[in-house]
Amino acid sequence: MNFTLKWLSPLVLKPHEDIIDRIVRANISKVNQYCKMSPIIVDSNSLTILDGHHRHYASLIIGLSKIPVILVDYNSNDVVVDSWSLDLREVKTEIIMELFRHLNSKGGKYCIKIGSVELYCDDDIFTLYWRVENIRQKIMSMGYNVVKIADKKGLVLPPIQKQDITLVSSKGLRFPPKSTRHIYKFFIPRDELSLKC
Repeated sequence: MNFTLKWLSPLVLKPHEDIIDRIVRANISKVNQYCKMSPIIVDSNSLTILDGHHRHYASLIIGLSKIPVILVDYNSNDVVVDSWSLDLREVKTEIIMELFRHLNSKGGKYCIKIGSVELYCDDDIFTLYWRVENIRQKIMSMGYNVVKIADKKGLVLPPIQKQDITLVSSKGLRFPPKSTRHIYKFFIPRDELSLKC
């Protein structure tokens, strides 16, 4: 698949995920120290950011006028969206079940599972992801470490469809941080490029 490297204003790009402050601060520090950045990956049609939300946000805070962007055709079968799972091995099963029981699942086409057990379903994937994020935060506030993993063990979330991602970004909304896992069936250069700092 072909892609294009361009230098674009970060103001025209449309995020679809929220950010983690700690990662943004690390990116700001890195850019301020080295004046370099790896390109952000963006859909060429909608200008939705696929990968690089923290670098994008850092560039806005720093006030960079242009950043390196790799434009890809998001409609291509060579770009796949997968989901992360939450590693809950440290968390007692009864805690997990109790937290999800309070959500009062009424069914829906998007479901969260542990193994073959559906814990919660909703017809709105945006709502579902934010409810899971709120539960993840509650579990972490209890002292448990909850990390996102690529394999389908633990709490498995349904993948977000591409059209839902571009729709959310076009409305100025955000999924929780690290909600999507984009897989590219082609080589994408990750080399850092010099910026005009």
